[in-house]
Amino acid sequence: MAAEQAAAWGSDITQPALYLHGTQDGCHGMTQEQVNGAGPLRPRSQSELIDGVGHFLMVQRPPASNKRILEFLAA
Repeated sequence: MAAEQAAAWGSDITQPALYLHGTQDGCHGMTQEQVNGAGPLRPRSQSELIDGVGHFLMVQRPPASNKRILEFLAA
């Protein structure tokens, strides 16, 4: 997945990234395996499949989304 993203974006990702994806996302359905592949883009990057939310998880569950983002930034 990292090679596909580098090809699409024209360069490799250089910073750690947090990728969150909802299980009910009707726009871009992804399996756990695909979400897991998004995490190792760079050292210290993380990915997580969030149960029960859709494409706008930050709107559907703001406290949980904010908590997860703050945890990532604090690491």
